Amino acid sequence: MAWYPDAVRKPLTVPNRARNKVRMPKPVRINFHTAVSNSTSIFGFFNSTGAKGVFSHFYVRKDGTVEQYQDTAYTAACDLDGNPDTISIETWDGYRTGYP
Repeated sequence: MAWYPDAVRKPLTVPNRARNKVRMPKPVRINFHTAVSNSTSIFGFFNSTGAKGVFSHFYVRKDGTVEQYQDTAYTAACDLDGNPDTISIETWDGYRTGYP
């Protein structure tokens, strides 16, 4: 798939992290995460040094709009070393403020 054609494409622009260019030869699973956010986008968080290298392939907003941050031909650091063949999707969950 590489870039989902119906997604709002928002490639990360922070200096390349080691995981940004690790090829994923054959995705075998999809991992859904809740973003613990009420934000319309988490691009700003993933595209900052404050994210400490963590990022996902996709984010699904409350209205169903999909944002894509990483080409699915490459791994996303959200899944760490335990899931090198995983496409990761963060989903809006309406969390009010801060962290649980």
